[in-house]
Amino acid sequence: MSIAFRSPAAWVCGGILAAIFLVGPGPACGQQPKPTTSDYLRNINEQMTQAERDGDPTTRRITRYFRGWFVLAAVATVVGVVLVVLKFGVLLLFRSAPTTDPEKLAAGDPWVRAYLAQKKAAEAAEAPPQP
Repeated sequence: MSIAFRSPAAWVCGGILAAIFLVGPGPACGQQPKPTTSDYLRNINEQMTQAERDGDPTTRRITRYFRGWFVLAAVATVVGVVLVVLKFGVLLLFRSAPTTDPEKLAAGDPWVRAYLAQKKAAEAAEAPPQP
């Protein structure tokens, strides 16, 4: 039996702690949330558009060239990842599929293996000796 929970001071302290925890989880003053990937991409796109509008013709060509290669690299990366995942998926599918070869199926059964061993021994005994 604990006396600490029966005293009014414990309830007051607990209420103060609960109020601090309810108010506390928000961001502190001056703390900003971290930017997401879409924020970064939006910022890069705005900078590229600004450079394309304000720059000289050489800068415009370079930014267009960079955008083209960036898109090509992004598409190639996505296609590469999809192909690797697809390859491993097909490999896993074929490895997990049961065999349809009757000899392999029979080789897994001990009774069939014993019968085939007896049959081969009988055939070897009946076969004429080779010169």
